Amino acid sequence: MGTAVFGIADQKIDFTHDLPVISVAMNPGVNALDPANITPTGNAFRNAYFRDEINEARLSGHFQFDSGVIDSLDFGANYTENKVRSAYGYIQHDTWGGSLPASQTPDDLFSLVSVPDKFKGLSGANDPNIIKQFYTFNFEKMVSLLDSKNQICGGTGNCLASYTVDRRIKERTIAPYVQLNTKFDLLGREAHFRAGLRYENTRVTSSALVPVPTGTQWVSANEFGLIYGGDSAFTTFAGSYDNFLPAFDFDMQPARNVKFRASYSHTITRADYASLQGGRTLDQLFRIGGGTGSQGNPGLMPYKSKNIDVSLEWYYAPTSYVSVGFFNKNVSNFISSARIDSSAFGLTNPASGPRYQAAIAALGADASTAAIRNYIFQHYPDPRRSPAPMRAAT
Repeated sequence: MGTAVFGIADQKIDFTHDLPVISVAMNPGVNALDPANITPTGNAFRNAYFRDEINEARLSGHFQFDSGVIDSLDFGANYTENKVRSAYGYIQHDTWGGSLPASQTPDDLFSLVSVPDKFKGLSGANDPNIIKQFYTFNFEKMVSLLDSKNQICGGTGNCLASYTVDRRIKERTIAPYVQLNTKFDLLGREAHFRAGLRYENTRVTSSALVPVPTGTQWVSANEFGLIYGGDSAFTTFAGSYDNFLPAFDFDMQPARNVKFRASYSHTITRADYASLQGGRTLDQLFRIGGGTGSQGNPGLMPYKSKNIDVSLEWYYAPTSYVSVGFFNKNVSNFISSARIDSSAFGLTNPASGPRYQAAIAALGADASTAAIRNYIFQHYPDPRRSPAPMRAAT
């Protein structure tokens, strides 16, 4: 929820102090500390949900040998089902040029607060040019006012947005394993060697409900926004991978109270949920150069690490020891995010159209975006709307 006092003549930021000093000069006759000059502007309400549910079943067995080098055999299988849901919705109004006249906004919604005392001990807090005071506002009362006047939340007072993005991942893993445990003498000392193999097969299904934009609009001097018609599309993608994961462990006592250990193994870990989620989502606002968005890939391979661990431990007392170790991990399948320039849902950029180019030709390449926007409105009127000229705002 934003508010502004319109009429800035000049503003500066001084970064030479620990606390950056913001200074503002207003146009003649504009008092930034008069609550009667404060105008409500744009607002956004976001609603998010996340749940991770894991179900697991395990079957294991153990067989003990009576004699010989082979001491025992462990075997079994794991089944894991992991269900992840993340949902998101928002209500946003890009009325940054003002959503309600200051004359219709009660002054008692605002409270004056000081700035320097909030940053005691930081250089710059007592700079004579710093903004020393500004107004905060009662959030609940402001929402109620704007909802009653402009129906920013539908006029019901409930600003809890419905989910427009709903992403769900289901991951099923079956993993049988076997491990052989041995015990023998080496150099007159007892030693142990364990060799195991685990096979993992994982299937990933990713479904996503995402809003489909129907158009674009020029919402302020340097910002464009997407228009949504209420339609959503549910898409499902799938991926799978399988791995054999060996593991070997050896230990022995080369001397009294000294233990030597060495191991070699392969391990894996899944990609993060955000990278696995399917569906393409676009950011609500975009600039002249274009918009941004994101899309995951449920077919990503897991991180895989080949590990070597060696350690030597000396137990010089019943509850004390000194240890020195070495480890090396060779990790592959790193995930990278790549930028892909492409069109989305047939959307267009107002700054790439013929009217924008005509304004540049008429006003010059150095024309401000506010001047270009006003030129388009004046020379290409739209009977459905009558936008006001753009003004600087805080």
